[in-house]
Order: sequence, then C-alpha cells, then structure tokens
Amino acid sequence: ISKPCCTSYLNPRNDLYSKKDLTETDLINAAIKGMVKLADPETGEYLAKEEFKSFRNSFDPNIGDIGVELAIKNNAVIVNSSVENSQASRAGIKFGDHIISINGENVDNKSLNQISGLLRGPVGSPISLQVKKFPDSGSVSLKLIREKLSAKIETLTKIENEILVLKINSFSQTSLKNIAYLFNNQQFDLKTKSLIIDLRDNSGGLLNTVIGLCSIFLPDNSEIGKTIGRKETIYRADMIEYFSDFPIKTEISSHLKIIPLAILINEGTIAGAEMVAITLKENNRATILGRNSFGRGSMQTVKQLGPDSLIKITTALWQTSNGATISSNGVTPHFYLDKKNSQIELFQALIKLKENRKF
Repeated sequence: ISKPCCTSYLNPRNDLYSKKDLTETDLINAAIKGMVKLADPETGEYLAKEEFKSFRNSFDPNIGDIGVELAIKNNAVIVNSSVENSQASRAGIKFGDHIISINGENVDNKSLNQISGLLRGPVGSPISLQVKKFPDSGSVSLKLIREKLSAKIETLTKIENEILVLKINSFSQTSLKNIAYLFNNQQFDLKTKSLIIDLRDNSGGLLNTVIGLCSIFLPDNSEIGKTIGRKETIYRADMIEYFSDFPIKTEISSHLKIIPLAILINEGTIAGAEMVAITLKENNRATILGRNSFGRGSMQTVKQLGPDSLIKITTALWQTSNGATISSNGVTPHFYLDKKNSQIELFQALIKLKENRKF
C-alpha cells in the first residue's frame, strides 16, 4: 500500500523543478523574508545580498534617484510625495499616483526596498516608468533621468509681516541643528507674532528629531508622549538633551514656547510628522490645517544581522500624553483645506487662522 502523499517529504533543492539555480542560502533568505512579511505586512522587510547592497547604495553620492517618497497601500505602490524640483515633480508625479512598472518590470508585490533599488542607478542614467494617475484611471509612460537630489530639508521664510513659515521635508540627523541655526540666524526674532510649521509631504524620520522638535514648543520636562511596544518608554521635553551642541538663544527659545503655532498637513504627512502634529494638537499648542494625514503612527527599527543582511520591523506605536494614537485615518485637522497648489493652500491657511482669531 502506498503512503498518503501528505507523509512524503520533499527536498526543495533536489526535487523542485525551477529555471533558477537555487542555493540553500536563497531558500533560507526566502523563508526569513516570508516570516517577516507575515509578522509585519505593512513595513517589515528582510534585506539580504542584492537588496542589502541596494540599501547601502542609497548613501552613495554617485547613485541617483528621481525623487519620490513611496508607500505600499492595499498591495499597490503609491506615491506619497515628490521632492520639490526633482525629476519626479517636473514630470507631474504627485500624491496618489500608482507606480505600475519600472523599466518594464511590474512592481506589485515587491518590497519598498526592492522598488527603491529599481529607481536608483548611476547619476545621468535613464529610467522608464508606467504610472497610473490619481484620481484618473488612465496610465502614462514616462522617461526620466536619474539625478542627485539636493533639496533643502528645512527652510524658514516670511510670508507676511511678523508671520514665518518653517518648512520641514523630513526628520534627519541634522534637522535639529539646522532648525536651531534658522531660529538663531534667520528672520525669526522677538517681533515674530506667529509661526506656521509646514509638514505637508513630510515622510517622517528619526524619533529623536521628533522629540527634539516638540521640545522647542512645549514646557521643559512636560510629557510629550510615549512609545508602546515590548516595553513602554516615556519622552519628555528637554532642550538641554536635544540641543546641547547647538543651543537656541535663550530669549528666542522662551518666545518659541508661547508663540501661536499652526501646522499644515496633508495625505503625504507620515509617521514622525504625524507624531509632531498630533502631539502639539493634543497639548493644545497648535492649530492643525489641511487634510487628514497618511495614518501611520508606528516606529520602525533597522538592525543589521550580518555583513550583508538586515531587518526592518515595526517595534512600537506612538501615544500622546493623554492617550491619543494615530489611526489608519491619520491626524484630523481643525480646519480642512481644499487641495490646491502649495502656495494657494498656504494662503488659505493664513486666511483661516485670521478668521478664527488663531493668529
């Protein structure tokens, strides 16, 4: 009597028919990748070999890009934002557009790191994209040239007498230092009546930078919020800890604690940027304007596992001092703004703030 098929054992390397020459390492990496994705389907990634090399290439000055921030939603590769004056923005790629293929290769079911690897390449090299435009149903073919991105991450500009706009595109290792410099040396002074923090299309970044930015505007030692994971960590406003190497002038720092604030958000405001918005909102420190943010109040940790592999997983969720979290609906603004171009939205916000006597 033959044994039931379920008691038969297969050796994938020896018994599997495949056109690929699979090694034991390939199979182990695929198994780990599947486990990570099952445990953390939205943002979990295991990178090995070529994918790890692609991740390292993102720091190579000779590697170019087209300037898009991407996210995976409902298994589709969606554009969160395009870097100002990048190849992507000049080609009209904007929030909500769906990347279908890169150089003829379909990108559905690929990880963000795999997609980033396809987008990157030597500066000056060509790249072709198939893009489904939002909210239209049609798709367009685009041919672009990879370039080195050089957009400013933080800027401080005056839009009206005594009203300034602090624009932050992401929260990097140098953001707090740059912001301190802007407040100490640019147009901000004790005559400044109001400040708008523009977090539209901000893709998030480092948690320490988020806490440091909130520390500028909240009383020292006040609870900013906490991360909820395997363990709970409470974060407090602390100008000495976050700005000891590049302090903001005492009189400027005192003024920033009390100055009226507004924050601009949109669909491309993600993760760390949402944490700033909801924290200052829940502390009654800022008026929020725009449209609901992306909806990702989680933190990812990157850990290198070996010489050519690393893992990226969600390790905690953000919660404000009064228990508010960021749901999949994102941060809800106090005042809704119709979607227009960047400058029109900014002046819409200014009008709203004056009408409601917030400024």
